[in-house]
Amino acid sequence: MRKTTVAFLCYDRHDDRDRSVSGFRDATTAALASQTPDRLEIFRDRVNIRWGARWRERIRETLDETPLLIPIVTPNFLQSDECRDELECFLEGEDRRRRWDLILPVYFYPIRSIDDDEPIAGDYLVEELRRRQWLDWIELRAEPPDSSRRQAYPSRLATELLTALEPKPAVPSELRVGSREEYRTIGTAVEAARRWDRVLVTEGTYREAITIDRPVEIVRLGDVSKIVVESSSDNVISVQADQGTSPFATSEAAARASKSPTGAW
Repeated sequence: MRKTTVAFLCYDRHDDRDRSVSGFRDATTAALASQTPDRLEIFRDRVNIRWGARWRERIRETLDETPLLIPIVTPNFLQSDECRDELECFLEGEDRRRRWDLILPVYFYPIRSIDDDEPIAGDYLVEELRRRQWLDWIELRAEPPDSSRRQAYPSRLATELLTALEPKPAVPSELRVGSREEYRTIGTAVEAARRWDRVLVTEGTYREAITIDRPVEIVRLGDVSKIVVESSSDNVISVQADQGTSPFATSEAAARASKSPTGAW
């Protein structure tokens, strides 16, 4: 019986020189086999791509077809153009599927920018990974291979994989903005939002410059004439995402903002 690919292992090859990534994959595959009668496998390029095959095309096809992505997050991963391309490709697939719980990052080696909770300027892929539920392998790597905690980890990941495979409706979260709401500014709500969440803006004057760097839906509630965004910045709202909807980010509003000395919309 042919095996079904359940997840794509996204990693930098330098991190597998000691076969630690390969061993991690093998242990997780064995854990999957112990939890389900289905013949499931985790795709890894050196194992699943035949000699002579066009590996870039094969990887792209697999990313489009595979339900889940497991990024092995290390400093090498963040510096790898191939890993970043694979992650970005899968994020696009999440958008098409309207599911944003299909990436299960494994924290393999310490990374200061993640440990210190300090954003890397302009690195939206790192920010996207940090919003996900992490599985931390760093401490367990130092434990003996036969330790109970280390052996339990692949079983936990296998359970997470099988749970993520279950069909789920795509229900975006709603983040409310206002003087009496959880978020007092539009910018903090956008920053906290996941892809395709809804940011609900209530009546009020918001003195801030907003950067929209991910696909979200921004909705005005109540009397829209009483919802004002103003800033002394030249760009009141900067849209860096290629998808999403905002009642503020229109050509008409942009024209008004460019003529306003305060940048009020």
